[in-house]
Amino acid sequence: MWQRRFTALTAAVEIASEAGGHHAALDALFGSYPGTGESPQLSYRVSRLASGYRLECNHELLEEALADLDVGPTIELDLFRRVVEIAQPALTLHAAAVAVDGGALVLVGPSGAGKTTITRALIDGGGVYLSDECVSIDDDGVVGLSRGLYLGDEAPERGAERARSYDWVDEDGHERQSWLLHPPAESVGVGRFRVRGIFLIEYRPEEPGEIIVVEAGRALAELWEATFAASP
Repeated sequence: MWQRRFTALTAAVEIASEAGGHHAALDALFGSYPGTGESPQLSYRVSRLASGYRLECNHELLEEALADLDVGPTIELDLFRRVVEIAQPALTLHAAAVAVDGGALVLVGPSGAGKTTITRALIDGGGVYLSDECVSIDDDGVVGLSRGLYLGDEAPERGAERARSYDWVDEDGHERQSWLLHPPAESVGVGRFRVRGIFLIEYRPEEPGEIIVVEAGRALAELWEATFAASP
């Protein structure tokens, strides 16, 4: 039996699964989230059937013939959608965030811009990890989705003892492996942090690094591109 209760954005989540080969994937995908004692708003149950695995959320049937490799990714996709809905009417962004001196630095940019690299450097420097994937911002501050930092398909040389892998199947039916880096538990932030700054990350390896204050219109356009759900 694999069972864990944790916080994802603003939602309390519980996942319970009967014996199966997908438990390592559940550890990789959900082991980095901070635990909670609150009653779950989202309760996932995985049970074994002759045809595969049955998946329910809050007693609602989601799937009933999942293969081992599909259990973890299917839960994760459904969880992402639901926690973003629960977080509304906050501004929810595809972004990374690290708290430094009690204030959150929110890093916005497309995949490959360098959010994960900057996030790792800030954590190594003593920052508190909030997210490498998704943050929710409202008048009370910012809270992050504490999924492990995505490292791609190669095991890391640095921090290998905290890396976790999971196998999955791509759209062409090929089996793949991905790695996530779990920050130390004491470096994972719990609750909301004030917003210290929002940074739009651009990847320009041929130019020296610099910080530029951008005008409000451009900032709004960049944030809109990164928005999962916005206040009406």
